[in-house]
Amino acid sequence: MKNIQAKNIVDVIRTGKVILIFHGSNCFNCKIMEPIFNQLEQSFPLVKFYLANIDAYPQILQTYQISALPTLLPFRHGQKLPAIVGIKSLPVLKQLIDQSLNYA
Repeated sequence: MKNIQAKNIVDVIRTGKVILIFHGSNCFNCKIMEPIFNQLEQSFPLVKFYLANIDAYPQILQTYQISALPTLLPFRHGQKLPAIVGIKSLPVLKQLIDQSLNYA
């Protein structure tokens, strides 16, 4: 999974099916979810996953209206879709991503 810089986000989200994972280095829930995020990336080979570190780019919280961590923010060809917030199991996240991106 690649880290993304704030200046590249707009270009990246236009490239198709993209999920930005907003996380913080001091976020306990983010650390718990890390292995699940990696499994998601393997489960959806046609979706590009990027980590957006809010410690490095705090301004992106306001830009994308992020109020809790971790948050997965799906985009389809630049269109922002409903956020997936908090700790979720792998099956639940797969289902939400499927529904969100019409992946199936």
